[in-house]
Amino acid sequence: MWVVGEVPNFGVLGVIRVQVGAALIDVGHARQRCVLAALLVEPNRPVSVDLLIERVWGERPPTRARGTLYGYLHRLRQALAGVGAEIRRGGGGYVLEVDEESVDLLL
Repeated sequence: MWVVGEVPNFGVLGVIRVQVGAALIDVGHARQRCVLAALLVEPNRPVSVDLLIERVWGERPPTRARGTLYGYLHRLRQALAGVGAEIRRGGGGYVLEVDEESVDLLL
Protein backbone atom coordinates (compact mmCIF):
# COMPACT_ATOMS: atom_id res chain seq x y z
CA MET A 1 0.00 0.00 0.00
CA TRP A 2 1.12 3.56 -0.55
CA VAL A 3 0.93 6.70 1.55
CA VAL A 4 -1.57 9.32 0.40
CA GLY A 5 0.34 12.19 -1.16
CA GLU A 6 3.18 10.09 -2.53
CA VAL A 7 3.95 10.85 -6.16
CA PRO A 8 3.19 8.10 -8.66
CA ASN A 9 5.81 7.00 -11.18
CA PHE A 10 4.72 5.80 -14.60
CA GLY A 11 6.83 3.37 -16.59
CA VAL A 12 6.38 3.27 -20.34
CA LEU A 13 9.88 2.13 -21.24
CA GLY A 14 10.01 -1.62 -20.76
CA VAL A 15 7.10 -2.94 -18.72
CA ILE A 16 4.16 -0.54 -18.55
CA ARG A 17 3.62 0.10 -14.85
CA VAL A 18 2.38 2.52 -12.22
CA GLN A 19 4.27 2.63 -8.95
CA VAL A 20 3.52 4.68 -5.85
CA GLY A 21 6.25 4.38 -3.27
CA ALA A 22 7.04 0.67 -3.06
CA ALA A 23 3.57 -0.37 -4.26
CA LEU A 24 2.85 -1.43 -7.83
CA ILE A 25 -0.67 -0.48 -8.93
CA ASP A 26 -2.55 -3.14 -10.89
CA VAL A 27 -3.47 -1.46 -14.18
CA GLY A 28 -4.84 -4.58 -15.82
CA HIS A 29 -3.91 -6.88 -18.65
CA ALA A 30 -1.78 -6.15 -21.72
CA ARG A 31 -4.33 -4.33 -23.92
CA GLN A 32 -5.51 -2.21 -21.02
CA ARG A 33 -1.89 -1.29 -20.26
CA CYS A 34 -1.54 -0.35 -23.95
CA VAL A 35 -4.36 2.17 -23.49
CA LEU A 36 -2.48 3.62 -20.52
CA ALA A 37 0.73 3.80 -22.57
CA ALA A 38 -1.10 5.50 -25.46
CA LEU A 39 -2.24 8.20 -23.04
CA LEU A 40 1.14 8.47 -21.29
CA VAL A 41 3.03 9.29 -24.49
CA GLU A 42 0.89 12.43 -24.72
CA PRO A 43 0.24 13.39 -21.10
CA ASN A 44 -2.12 16.30 -20.44
CA ARG A 45 -3.18 16.37 -24.09
CA PRO A 46 -6.33 14.90 -25.61
CA VAL A 47 -5.95 11.66 -27.54
CA SER A 48 -8.88 10.87 -29.82
CA VAL A 49 -10.81 7.63 -29.51
CA ASP A 50 -9.83 6.71 -33.07
CA LEU A 51 -6.14 7.23 -32.31
CA LEU A 52 -6.40 5.20 -29.10
CA ILE A 53 -8.01 2.36 -31.04
CA GLU A 54 -5.28 2.53 -33.68
CA ARG A 55 -2.52 2.54 -31.06
CA VAL A 56 -3.99 -0.39 -29.16
CA TRP A 57 -5.17 -2.66 -32.00
CA GLY A 58 -3.40 -1.36 -35.10
CA GLU A 59 -5.11 -1.84 -38.43
CA ARG A 60 -7.32 -4.74 -37.28
CA PRO A 61 -9.43 -3.57 -34.33
CA PRO A 62 -12.16 -5.85 -33.01
CA THR A 63 -15.75 -5.24 -34.08
CA ARG A 64 -16.62 -3.59 -30.78
CA ALA A 65 -13.36 -1.70 -30.26
CA ARG A 66 -15.04 1.46 -28.93
CA GLY A 67 -17.02 -0.40 -26.30
CA THR A 68 -13.97 -2.40 -25.28
CA LEU A 69 -11.90 0.79 -25.11
CA TYR A 70 -14.51 2.48 -22.90
CA GLY A 71 -14.37 -0.51 -20.56
CA TYR A 72 -10.58 -0.29 -20.37
CA LEU A 73 -10.75 3.45 -19.66
CA HIS A 74 -13.30 2.87 -16.90
CA ARG A 75 -11.09 0.26 -15.22
CA LEU A 76 -8.00 2.45 -15.59
CA ARG A 77 -9.85 5.34 -13.95
CA GLN A 78 -10.67 3.07 -11.03
CA ALA A 79 -7.08 1.82 -10.77
CA LEU A 80 -5.66 5.36 -10.82
CA ALA A 81 -8.17 6.81 -8.36
CA GLY A 82 -6.30 8.51 -5.57
CA VAL A 83 -2.77 8.16 -6.98
CA GLY A 84 -2.38 11.64 -8.47
CA ALA A 85 -3.44 10.91 -12.04
CA GLU A 86 -6.83 11.21 -13.66
CA ILE A 87 -8.28 10.26 -17.02
CA ARG A 88 -10.80 12.82 -18.24
CA ARG A 89 -12.90 13.12 -21.37
CA GLY A 90 -12.29 16.39 -23.19
CA GLY A 91 -10.83 18.10 -26.21
CA GLY A 92 -12.24 15.50 -28.58
CA GLY A 93 -10.76 12.53 -26.77
CA TYR A 94 -9.32 11.40 -23.46
CA VAL A 95 -6.69 13.21 -21.43
CA LEU A 96 -4.46 11.64 -18.80
CA GLU A 97 -3.77 14.43 -16.31
CA VAL A 98 -0.44 13.64 -14.73
CA ASP A 99 2.79 15.34 -13.67
CA GLU A 100 4.98 14.89 -16.75
CA GLU A 101 8.07 14.47 -14.56
CA SER A 102 6.55 11.24 -13.24
CA VAL A 103 6.64 9.57 -16.69
CA ASP A 104 9.93 7.80 -17.45
CA LEU A 105 9.57 8.36 -21.19
CA LEU A 106 9.70 12.13 -20.70
CA LEU A 107 12.75 12.30 -18.42
